[in-house]
Amino acid sequence: MTEPVRNYKIEKLFGPSFSFAGYAFMVAGLLTLKYSPSSILLAAAGAFIAFTTTGTLIDTNKKRVKSYTMLFGIIKAGRWIEIENSFEFKISRSRRRYTTYSRANLSNNLYINDIKLELSSPETGKKLLVNRFKNYEEASMEMHELAGIMNLKHEESH
Repeated sequence: MTEPVRNYKIEKLFGPSFSFAGYAFMVAGLLTLKYSPSSILLAAAGAFIAFTTTGTLIDTNKKRVKSYTMLFGIIKAGRWIEIENSFEFKISRSRRRYTTYSRANLSNNLYINDIKLELSSPETGKKLLVNRFKNYEEASMEMHELAGIMNLKHEESH
């Protein structure tokens, strides 16, 4: 029987603007590969920027969590942390801003509002982002399910 490990893919590491630039670098590198073999470096850098994401793995049987960065969209880098009874789930609102500047130095802001589900320890001060949700109800359902499986406290701040 396989272990129930939940995988939450959270977001692109470099944000939406740089991820788009990564795709452009990758395509430009591949198109110019015929003329310059060193353009493979541009394509590799573009692939890194475009495909690198962050996420969280939760092993409910072994009561451990791993916050990871998936390099190139393939290699998961991160450490497992044992979940103690002092850990608790929390839900909070989040507002992020991504700013891009044009060549004329005009800013273009992209605001993203969402709900964060975090696993935190009041004793050690550790906080781990479990996942981001579009609405409060989804986050609350996931929190209650995880808290029930892992016998942890949970707090809702609506």
